[in-house]
This record gives sequence, structure tokens and C-alpha cells, in this order.
Amino acid sequence: MEFTSAHLFISFLIGLASGFGIHWIISSSRQRASNLAKALDETQAEFSNYQDNVNSHFKRVSSLVQSIARQQAELEQEIQEGAASLSSRKKALSAAMHLTPPTPEPKRIESFLQHQTIPSLEKTTAPIANSESLSREPLTNNLK
Repeated sequence: MEFTSAHLFISFLIGLASGFGIHWIISSSRQRASNLAKALDETQAEFSNYQDNVNSHFKRVSSLVQSIARQQAELEQEIQEGAASLSSRKKALSAAMHLTPPTPEPKRIESFLQHQTIPSLEKTTAPIANSESLSREPLTNNLK
């Protein structure tokens, strides 16, 4: 079998097509690798941002918890001081009351009560409507 120029030309075209096919396969795998690398970089950046957000969140929560703990300690101290103060005042008042018991003045109270006026109930009460005079219509909002 002899190789003619036609055979050489056909061999050349097959080699050329094979080269283009191999190049296309390699370049597409490089493109996919490049796309995957970009996606990985974006994902890592998002994850890093997420970690920063989580860290700042927990720092803020920690600060708020510490603030609440300080306020609770201040509140407990105020309650203790108030209880001690009120307890000592109660003891002092109790001791003072036992030394000089109060004397009621019944005549003075009676004269005060006699001079007080009580308004008449007839003037302040409105007539009560009977159930038959009440309308059965539903309530509507007249604010338009």
C-alpha cells in the first residue's frame, strides 16, 4: 500500500481534528477548574464574613450579659440596703410608738366628719334604660 498525497491529506485532517478535540477537552477542564476555584474563593469569603458576624454577635451578647449581671448586682445591693434601712426605721418607729402611744381624739374626729358633705346619689346617677328600649342594631364605626 502506497501512501499518496490523498492519504497524507486525510491523515493531516484526522491529526488536526484530534488536536482540536484534545485542546477543547483540556481547555474546558481548565475552565471548569477556574470556575470551581472562583466558587471556592467566593464561598470562603462568605464563610469568613459569616464567622466575623457570629463573632461580633457573641461579643455583643457577652457585653449585654455582663451589663445585666452588673445591674442585677446593683439591684441586689439596693434591695439589701433598703431592707436594712427600712428595718432600722421600723425598729425606731416601733420603739417610739411604745414610748408615747397615740391618744385618739374622738370628739375631734366626730366634728370633722360632721362638717364633711357627701354628694347626693340622685344627682350623680343616670337613668338606666330598660332592655326593651335598647336597639338591636350592630355597632358601626361612624368615624369616616
